[in-house]
Formats: sequence, structure tokens, C-alpha cells
Amino acid sequence: RINLLDNIMLGHQRTMKELLQPKRDKEHRLYERLRDGSDPHSAERREFFNAWWHEYAVFAPKGFRKKLQIEFHQRWWEMYLFVGLLHLGLTPKGSRTDTGPDVTLDIGGQQVFIEATAPSVGQASDRVPDPVQNAVADFPERECSLRLTQALTEKCGRLRAYMDTQLIPHEPCTIIALSASDLSQFGTLLEGVYPAPFAVLAGAGPLVVTIGGQRPPYSSRRSALKRDSGSDVDSALFENPTFSIVSGVLYSPVDLWNAPLQPEDCFSLFVNPSPVKPIPSDLQRRFVHWVRQMPAGNETVWKKTQPSLAPDG
Repeated sequence: RINLLDNIMLGHQRTMKELLQPKRDKEHRLYERLRDGSDPHSAERREFFNAWWHEYAVFAPKGFRKKLQIEFHQRWWEMYLFVGLLHLGLTPKGSRTDTGPDVTLDIGGQQVFIEATAPSVGQASDRVPDPVQNAVADFPERECSLRLTQALTEKCGRLRAYMDTQLIPHEPCTIIALSASDLSQFGTLLEGVYPAPFAVLAGAGPLVVTIGGQRPPYSSRRSALKRDSGSDVDSALFENPTFSIVSGVLYSPVDLWNAPLQPEDCFSLFVNPSPVKPIPSDLQRRFVHWVRQMPAGNETVWKKTQPSLAPDG
């Protein structure tokens, strides 16, 4: 058992160790750029990294520094997420052994389990392409959306496995924390028409503009994404009963090179309209959050609400 003062002292001891390690085989190219200063913004980003590490070190799972060197985006996202939750006045608990949910919160006596994921560009023909330099290319919205969908589906399955093995309760409150940081720098560009999660959670498709401006522009309905193989992938996960164990999706579009020093500034929470267990209001209100309103006719409307740390009621 470690008291608060011991935690602080332990954190200081661990932050005395350099976060960025000497070169090793198979290290991530962005890790190398950050450590070696080969990018014009490396110095600023290293300062940010050290600031996040100073807050996270006492909570970091065993082997985090070495894993960061190889699994750069995933491990950075776990740290960035954790620091943002701390800034919001929450008391997250991490998994010290990579067994079970990445983060657990206690909100008014109710546990909330968070799984973090930062999908990569993929390996198959549907992979997110590398950015084209000094030329014009189609924006890979479909490929990025497929990667987000697969990551969410896999994490939903992971949460189900935690339930089956009794690592979490049978009807838990769960959140998938989704980062677009590893999508070949296309993540922030996915926000052009509407927040990217709507394309994979609510079936939002291409923008429709009416002739003569008779009504505001709106997103068309797209119930599935097509793989190169021709198979369909569900793009309205919130409407899938299997996904009801996910209470919400916490999303960040930023990557290391444009991430704000305050992580919570880039978080948005998308609330599942039909969850097994709703997100506690005391947690929901801490984020920019989107909630589906009762549909009017054939329309589905999502309302965006700014965070509020004022007491409920």
C-alpha cells in the first residue's frame, strides 16, 4: 500500500530516467525523429513529451518506455489519454500488467472501463496509403474509416472477452478511447464535413446540398463501407446490438505533431444511444459530447454539448 506522498516521490524518481531511450532495432521512425531532433518541431514536441511523462510516470505500466519505442502511436495515445483524464479532475487507474482494461475510473461508486486503441494504416489492399508529396491524390476517407471500424470492432470483442473471463462485470459501463494518430497524418483531415466517428458509428455518408438552399446541408445515410474484396463492413455500429456493451467512444483526431499540450482540449465523447449501461452524467459532462436526439421523421439529429464541470442539477 502506497500513500499519496510515496506516489509523488516514486513519480519523481521514475521521471529522472530519460523517457526517450538509445537507438535499438525496429524502433519507430517517429520515435527516432523525436529523440534525434531530425524534425524542425522535435524540440517543442520533446518538451511536450517530457511534460506528459512527468504526470504519467507514476501510473505507467511496467516496460512502458521500451514499448513506446516500438509501439509508438499506441503507447503515446495511452499516455496522452491518461494525462487528459487527470486534467479533468478524474482519478484513473491503469493496468500495470497489460491485463484487463487499459483504464478504470470510479465515478460516484460506479466503475467505468476504458480500452484505448490507435489503429495503424493496415496491411491489406484497403490499407491507408502514404501521403503523396507534391502531387494530387484522392483523400482516403474510406480506407481511414475502415481502419477505425476494425479497431472499434476488435476492442468491442476484447471487452466481451473481459466479461467472459470475469475481469469486468457482466453488464459494465465501457468506453473505447479511439485515436486517429496513426493514419498517415490523415486523421485531422477526416474532420472536414462532420466528426469522423459519425461515419463509423452512425452511418453518416457524403454531404448533400439541396438546390436553391431550400434546407441546410446534411449527411446522407451510408449503412456500410465496401472493402476492396466487395464485402460490406457495418458503418452504423451504434445500431448493432453486439456493440451495445460499448457505452460510448472517446475520440481524438490529433497526432503527435499537432497535439495540444492539454490533451483534454481534443477529446470528444460520442454517446451510444442504446447502451447496456449508460455513461454516468458526472463523467459525460466533462467532455465535449454528442448525444442523439429523438429522430424526427427520417432524420437523425445529434446534439453537441460543451463540457461543464459545474455540479449536477
